[in-house]
Amino acid sequence: MPFRILLQERHQQRLAHGSRHKEAGGRFREGASGVQVEVRKFGNAKVRKFKTNKNMDNREFKLSLEKRTKAFAIAIVQFCIYLRKLNLPEALINQLLKAGTAIGSNYREANRAESKKDFIHKIGIVEKEASETEFWLEVIDESRILDKTASEELTPLLKESKELLALFTSISKNSKRKEEVREFESA
Repeated sequence: MPFRILLQERHQQRLAHGSRHKEAGGRFREGASGVQVEVRKFGNAKVRKFKTNKNMDNREFKLSLEKRTKAFAIAIVQFCIYLRKLNLPEALINQLLKAGTAIGSNYREANRAESKKDFIHKIGIVEKEASETEFWLEVIDESRILDKTASEELTPLLKESKELLALFTSISKNSKRKEEVREFESA
């Protein structure tokens, strides 16, 4: 299925960017994603410490996340088409399809919010859709109704849904906290 290819391409991009790190001073190296990585030896193990590049443009982050959620939506559509061929219950497939594709569309809408409060509200919706998507993928996984091929395709989708949920939960919490601070300071 194509989602595996999407993940492989993303992995290859990460590897390609990792091999072209530029020195950012000291032991930190800056990658194309705007994250600096410090690699230290600790005994026989290598320890990596990450810190965000302050110069990373917020627009770049939003654009990359929009692309990521769009790729996830496409993968969900393709997975649901495959599930239909397995004659799984339509209600289950439709719920997954609606929730999985809503993440990207609602995130895009949140980026075009009219105010900070509107953004916070819309990001909350994205977080709920990501949670629902994870739920339906877990139901499909734990019901043991898939063949081997479909199970192999489900694993990266489930991993990506968990990552997206964690990401949008973090964005939601940070946005709410910043808004509370802003309201407190203006009072």
